[in-house]
Amino acid sequence: LCWAHSGFFSENDKTSLPSNWRDDMLLAGYAVASIQYVKTDRDFGSPYTTYGAGNVGGRYPSFIIDYKLATNFIKANAATYGINPDKVFATGYSAGGYIALAAAMTRGLAVDSGGMPLTIAGANTAGSDWAGGSSAADPVYLGAYVYAAPIDMDLANAWDPTHPNSG
Repeated sequence: LCWAHSGFFSENDKTSLPSNWRDDMLLAGYAVASIQYVKTDRDFGSPYTTYGAGNVGGRYPSFIIDYKLATNFIKANAATYGINPDKVFATGYSAGGYIALAAAMTRGLAVDSGGMPLTIAGANTAGSDWAGGSSAADPVYLGAYVYAAPIDMDLANAWDPTHPNSG
């Protein structure tokens, strides 16, 4: 289980992994990795501000790429950790849930509607300093299970013309 922490994209870190959840998962036989992403330095006071475009870390979509890069590291070192690299789940809470789901759902999706790169290779090609110079393929996740993520699934389903409930 690749866990991403909560904190409104600006707080907490990978040590914020809830110990009771971690212990339950370990007792159930799952390996747990807590992933760090570069947090934003934005002040989300009033009025709200937007991330905007740019090639700096700690902005959308850099934290999604951070998560994908960390997952690739975990998979590449699976033998060291004694895990099966083909059975990796994306998971997280709140902002971390958003990041985990976005990492799983954007695999191979070159850019978003605003032209921001969503793949590791695409971020590297775009010259984003947060891509880490990697042109690796996006990781494959067995699935995603997220908690309290700021996601409007009705809106997502309506936007996706291939979804059975579209429109």
